[in-house]
Amino acid sequence: MDIALCLSRMFEEGVLIVERSLLSLMPAPLNQKSLILIAEDNPANMFLAKTTVTRIMPHSKIIEARNGMEAINLCLEND
Repeated sequence: MDIALCLSRMFEEGVLIVERSLLSLMPAPLNQKSLILIAEDNPANMFLAKTTVTRIMPHSKIIEARNGMEAINLCLEND
């Protein structure tokens, strides 16, 4: 399926309502607060990664790194 179509479908009316009702059925690790580090140098890929993580794990906090070195530093700071 086309990525643009998938992304546009994520914001269709009603999709979020269904996903919220499914939150109670999610395994505990996906339904609790988590700290997620995403390292990505391409802004479009970062957007896609953040959107995907937010949809799957809505209670997570996302930290963004623009490259591997920044990711290592952020990981050490948030340990």
